[in-house]
Amino acid sequence: MGTNNKGLLFPRIPLVSRTSTTPLPANIPTGTFVFNTATAGSFPNLISPGIYWWSSEDQQWTSLSTNFETATLKYTNSETSTNYNSTSWQNVKLFGNKIYNETSHIYTVNTAAQTLTIKRQGLYSISSLLSFDRLSSGSSSMVSLTSRIFVNGLPAGTEQVFSPEETASVNGNRGLFSHSFTEYLQLNAGDIISIRIKKTDGTFSSGYGDADVRFHASGDSSIAVLRIR
Repeated sequence: MGTNNKGLLFPRIPLVSRTSTTPLPANIPTGTFVFNTATAGSFPNLISPGIYWWSSEDQQWTSLSTNFETATLKYTNSETSTNYNSTSWQNVKLFGNKIYNETSHIYTVNTAAQTLTIKRQGLYSISSLLSFDRLSSGSSSMVSLTSRIFVNGLPAGTEQVFSPEETASVNGNRGLFSHSFTEYLQLNAGDIISIRIKKTDGTFSSGYGDADVRFHASGDSSIAVLRIR
């Protein structure tokens, strides 16, 4: 049935945050639509007036104006005990604190494996900031590490070597340093992404020691992913 003088009026609700159902009940079903009348919350959970639908899976409201073609994700580390100055590749533990994930229809995080599954084909920008604490000095203080993105367990993009020499001194037995990068990769639905680190092999490893290298503090290291198209 068509009409030229009628429309659909959604319930008008003053929401308080992108991740809260208040003032509605906590257990509303996926697909609940409202017209939000408020500007509330703070980034990344800021919400402004408009039509939204609730996802129980994502535990958040999604605006009908959101462009999932360019959805973003950001996580930071929550643990600081892993030693990354080892001879074997290991997944960097960046998926600790969720800053935002615009949609689980594109991004699914496995916090146990420290991996990200891409669920829609496209061109992606993957950026990471790694902030480290070298825990010992003396003859073992010089370190050289290699980082790389892996896709489905296979190396992708550019292998990056960073050798901070003695590192920035904090006191007699510590030093701080960081490494950042951005890669652009064409990914397929189902691809599993991880960032891995190990001690540098070959020419660049000569003369470098075995000092423990761990994340400096919770929230200091991050991964951000953007689907470009």
